[in-house]
Amino acid sequence: MGRFVVMRCMSKNELIAFRRGDVLRNLSTHQGQRTDAIGFCFFPVGPESDKITERLRYLAGIVNFEVVAVFEAINGARLTPAWGHYASPETYNMDLLEIFNVKTVKRREFCTTVYDRNMLRLLAVGTPYRDRASNEWVVYWHKGGKVVERLEDGEW
Repeated sequence: MGRFVVMRCMSKNELIAFRRGDVLRNLSTHQGQRTDAIGFCFFPVGPESDKITERLRYLAGIVNFEVVAVFEAINGARLTPAWGHYASPETYNMDLLEIFNVKTVKRREFCTTVYDRNMLRLLAVGTPYRDRASNEWVVYWHKGGKVVERLEDGEW
């Protein structure tokens, strides 16, 4: 079986706590947010999944974007499969008057109410940035103490 790689958008404080070795806990049920996930939400990374920058398009305004982290599940860690409904990226630049006709997409997520370094290995950390000229999301990945401007999905 291949590697199970997931990404999560999070605050810098959550990342610091993870790196420090804390056990992170979250019992949120996300009621009313069109997902059946409980706790922390992660999204699959790989050839069968949306690119991370595409995910940022429909997560904008919903989650904390201070950092994007990519993890590999280790030690038999189990993340619970879930589904979420998000605004379709094709409606990203829609007119304000069209806001009530937003198309949605259903996307696979994985969740857990607790995670730490014993279940997930940190592979990469990036800073998301919305390019004002193109209105597209870019992630500046931090690798080996340097910022790698355009690390493609899968280059972990």
